[in-house]
Amino acid sequence: APAAAPSELFALTQAVAAELHTLYDGGTDKAPPFGHFAHFHFSPATALKLSRIFGNEHALSVTRAAAAAAEKKYLVRLRALDFLDTDGTKLEWSELTSTVSIDKTGRKVSGVARWPALAISGKQHHLSLRDMRFSTHHTHEIGGMTFGRTDASVADLSWNPSNTSTPIQFEDMRASTVMLRRGKVADLDYRVSVKSATFDGERFDGIHLALRMLNLDPKTMGVAGREIQSLNVAGQTQEEQVASMLLLFNRDGADAVRKGATLVFDDWSASYHGNKFSVKGRIGFDKAARPGRTRDSVLESFMKIVAHFDVRVPVALLRDFAAAVPRNVPGGEQPVSGAAAALAARDKADALIAKAVGDGYARLVNGELRSAIDFKGGKLSFNGKHFPLPGE
Repeated sequence: APAAAPSELFALTQAVAAELHTLYDGGTDKAPPFGHFAHFHFSPATALKLSRIFGNEHALSVTRAAAAAAEKKYLVRLRALDFLDTDGTKLEWSELTSTVSIDKTGRKVSGVARWPALAISGKQHHLSLRDMRFSTHHTHEIGGMTFGRTDASVADLSWNPSNTSTPIQFEDMRASTVMLRRGKVADLDYRVSVKSATFDGERFDGIHLALRMLNLDPKTMGVAGREIQSLNVAGQTQEEQVASMLLLFNRDGADAVRKGATLVFDDWSASYHGNKFSVKGRIGFDKAARPGRTRDSVLESFMKIVAHFDVRVPVALLRDFAAAVPRNVPGGEQPVSGAAAALAARDKADALIAKAVGDGYARLVNGELRSAIDFKGGKLSFNGKHFPLPGE
């Protein structure tokens, strides 16, 4: 098959990012220079592309607004778009509006933004988001590190990955990120909630994910942030950018773990047919085995991971899910309908539960299947019983 045409909008985004990057005079230690942008003109080539795609070369506008004496305030707008890209992707979005306030030092920033609608349609997929909102209050520090809080929400999201299946739908999605300095290290608190999510007709409610990354090195994170920003102006293709981003994440993630970072899962839970499962735990690195500046192989690093998780799943949830899987998996077993189908699913789930409990990998407590999962020294165990991994 012939190679897909490159995205014209992606190329324009790179050109805009590269030209705006020249406005930065304080590096990443300060807020973006919105005041400079108000008088900025893109190169003739980029202005022409903006006019062709947006109908106006001033697709992104920044204007000064009235503010308190100790701060500067800007109104930022991104024009609405209705565009068929050269790669066959149809993009439609409404005007994005934002207000940004910056203190006199240029380091403390607060802002709010709203984007009413966004839709992306390709030959094989469709994505739409409605009523997106964003707010942030943070401080830029020397070295490129940013501390503060950011909140985002989406009223609903619909994703159809094949245009032939039932869309995956999310309702009332909310996320928050808080970065705090604690002495010489930094802690990241990340939380996500979804009121409901529907997959192929099956609905999950009250989805929550709350995790913290502790003992992060601010210097390393500042360098990583600058490197990620530089990818936007590096002139790479979309595929090359993704590959570069993955390399950075792998490198910086491994470095963070080696320096003592710990990932804590405070809550991962959801309800299915009124029954809630939950997972809590943490992932760290064996302090006794953690190296200094040496770089281990992937296998050596894997062997030094220390993890613990507590899992609770209601038996009723397992029974309901067992009944749903066959009718939603292409080519899956098709049980008879009605009471016989419910009984078959119940028997299947009960057999799996009995085996897990009988083999010592889980406990049955108050209608819940519970297990403590541990990984240390390359060994995995459930409920204190060793579970052999491939190759053992």
